[in-house]
Amino acid sequence: MNILQKIYFIYSFLVVLTQTALSAQSTWGLDLDFGKGGKVEIRDSTKLYVSSSTVLRSDNKILVMSLCTDLNGTTEKIILTCLSPNGSLDSMFGEKGQAYLDVNIDWGGFGGMSKIARTMDNKLICCGYTSQNSKGFAFVIRVNTNGSLDKTFGQDGVFTFDLGTGLDKFLSILINPDGKILLGGFSVQSYQNRALLVQLLPDGSLDPNFASNGIYVSNPTSTYKTIRSLALQEDGKIVTFGSNGYPSDMEVFRFYPDGKVDTSFGINGGILYGYPDQTDMALVGNVQNDGKIIFSGPSYYTDTIDKIKVVRLNPNGSVDNNFGINGQLLCDWGLSEFINHMVVQPDMKILLGTWAYSGTNQHNNFFLARYNSDGTLDESFGDNGLIKSIGYDGIIDQGDILLDEAGKITCVNIIESNLVLWRYQNNNALETKDTRAAVGLTFDFTPNPVSSHGQFTWTMQSPGELSSDLLDTQGRLVQHLIPPTFYPAGSHQQEVYFENNIPAGVYSLVVTTGGERQVLKLVKL
Repeated sequence: MNILQKIYFIYSFLVVLTQTALSAQSTWGLDLDFGKGGKVEIRDSTKLYVSSSTVLRSDNKILVMSLCTDLNGTTEKIILTCLSPNGSLDSMFGEKGQAYLDVNIDWGGFGGMSKIARTMDNKLICCGYTSQNSKGFAFVIRVNTNGSLDKTFGQDGVFTFDLGTGLDKFLSILINPDGKILLGGFSVQSYQNRALLVQLLPDGSLDPNFASNGIYVSNPTSTYKTIRSLALQEDGKIVTFGSNGYPSDMEVFRFYPDGKVDTSFGINGGILYGYPDQTDMALVGNVQNDGKIIFSGPSYYTDTIDKIKVVRLNPNGSVDNNFGINGQLLCDWGLSEFINHMVVQPDMKILLGTWAYSGTNQHNNFFLARYNSDGTLDESFGDNGLIKSIGYDGIIDQGDILLDEAGKITCVNIIESNLVLWRYQNNNALETKDTRAAVGLTFDFTPNPVSSHGQFTWTMQSPGELSSDLLDTQGRLVQHLIPPTFYPAGSHQQEVYFENNIPAGVYSLVVTTGGERQVLKLVKL
């Protein structure tokens, strides 16, 4: 074997080795068709994003409700943001994709927006609360598809709820198939939190046929009860998730569709799940396609860091011992973990959206985890079941997870007071297919595979701005190759040198021009 044959043999072996390693990696990655490299970031120099809740419309547009303040953290505004499926702001919604809701609400000393849900005709139902000196009321608003307040709902678009005994809060919302609106939260009475479940008719009035004139309030013998999440069974029964006591236990209750407690569930309609002297709360919950009930929330002792507990019940309220260890799993990634959202996929796999911080370096990270239906981490997803963001030094908060019909996952977050969204391919590998058939642009990179540097050539039929980036299989930026630069029409070439710390592997060479993104699969040796 001569020297040229040896070089070719080594070259071929490295290419095969790289491709084999790629196929062994987790088949997930950021969706390059969404925003910039799978990410959308909305910044505003005049306001701070405080909280958010998100829904997916039937046309796959993303609607985000945010509570914002001015830079002093005082004046509060409700802002709705509508994104097209590709992550761009929807120009048909509000003013250039954002709508400021002019709601006649006295926020008092403090207020918040909790959750949103969409109706069958793509209107939004938003719930929130105000509070001042242990007093306050809850409210619900309805928004038209263009972002304007629907003044046919309630009183000029707003339903207000105030039992007059203290603070009332709506923390969760669910739209029934018949259009009725379920709201869960708590009402403070005699210095105790009492679980609150309210049902409205589609026009924003209390449903007189639900519970007691539309209102269920737990009895006074229960202390510190709160409903934080809602779900519906196929038979129309309502499952509520929350907490009870101090230190609290996870609490799950079930109601008939008319608001009466289903005493056949658990013990007199409910179950408590927790350990003595430990705080456990069910913040999120779902009813699976097989009728089993799954819920999750933080779990901690007073002198320990937070962990995430996930529990699954059989339809009758008994613990499902076929899930995790004795019906539960504990998420422990060596940090303080907090859960914000959970989605059960159609294949019964479980998605958890969490954020975490390290007490040693105060770095904050987002995690997206996927579990198999038996409670084991799905090692085919991300890095052995986890997708972990880079570390952030500022305040972060994770919002909702959206799962569209194609199975793509959108995560909504607040990072250092900015609204940030990522979209992942789920079980589809990062798209590295050749898409160089753009009208008005042809390009190539040689050699490919490449070692340390190569020649980037392109031809533009019209003058315009062009840029190029190198992304890894997770859709993360590895290196800026060509900064945004204006070029005349014609042929161009540029020598590109890769940074020394870029490991061997398969990458996406992404070229952006004329608002279009084109991709070339690039193998680095």
